Amino acid sequence: MKYIKKLTDLLIKLSIQNAKAKAKRRGVKFNKKNFIKRQESALPVMYWYGLMWLCAVTLPENVLRTIPSEIPVGMFFLLAIWGINNYFGWVKVK
Repeated sequence: MKYIKKLTDLLIKLSIQNAKAKAKRRGVKFNKKNFIKRQESALPVMYWYGLMWLCAVTLPENVLRTIPSEIPVGMFFLLAIWGINNYFGWVKVK
């Protein structure tokens, strides 16, 4: 988990500069806090797509057929709900 957090922080740090420049070109006000919230909620889903692509490319076909399709779809659904919750802040765990 520590490495995923570091990767997320790095990706956000690198993309903030591009987002600022893009907002400046468009003449739109850049909200750094809102941008970070959007990135933190979207990146887990992007990681999931990357992991699924990596598994599809590297694992043999007979291994992929043994995995029930409900597991990856369920995990994707949970990540999507988690990301939406992080963005809107509906449920807060203390």
